[in-house]
Amino acid sequence: MSRIGLTKEIILQSAVELVDSIGTDKLTLKTLAEKLGVRSPSLYNHFNSLSDLHSALMLYGWKQLEYRVMQAAIGKSKDDAIKSMCVAYLEFSMEHIGLFSVMQSYNQHISKETETATIGLIDTMLQVLSAYNLSEENKVHIIRVFRSFLQGYVYLVQCDGFGKTVSIKDSFNVGVDLFLKGLNMLEIKSKEKRK
Repeated sequence: MSRIGLTKEIILQSAVELVDSIGTDKLTLKTLAEKLGVRSPSLYNHFNSLSDLHSALMLYGWKQLEYRVMQAAIGKSKDDAIKSMCVAYLEFSMEHIGLFSVMQSYNQHISKETETATIGLIDTMLQVLSAYNLSEENKVHIIRVFRSFLQGYVYLVQCDGFGKTVSIKDSFNVGVDLFLKGLNMLEIKSKEKRK
């Protein structure tokens, strides 16, 4: 049994639904083919292997997150933009727990394509940071802290690393506020150095 019009995009969307519902470890070409109503060999027209599918999912996920974060920043500037980007990042990762897990297999050195997996997200952050009076070096530091905070926080939430005594969302908001205070202090110091 095969299905006319089966595209890479359709396969990836179905794979996202599967990893989000059953987890990354249970995703196989057989389970994906069953979900799509096709035979497993049909998938080989689009992907060479399960590993190839995982790589495509990883890239797809980063592109989807990039779009979500970019949309959140539109029409906002400085702290408001960053706060919106952080919320969009958290919401995306919680909506797509399985996909976000696949995205963590990111290794920019695998291929030319993976070198650009997170570049859109970084470019969006650089555009927002251009409104702050920061050196290029400090922008790099801020982006590293931004990514570390978000990826680390999401990982700990997903593996229930915080327990349930205090609101996870409240802790996230405190973290974002602390990040923004640090960023604004760094901007003040940068201005003072240039005087």
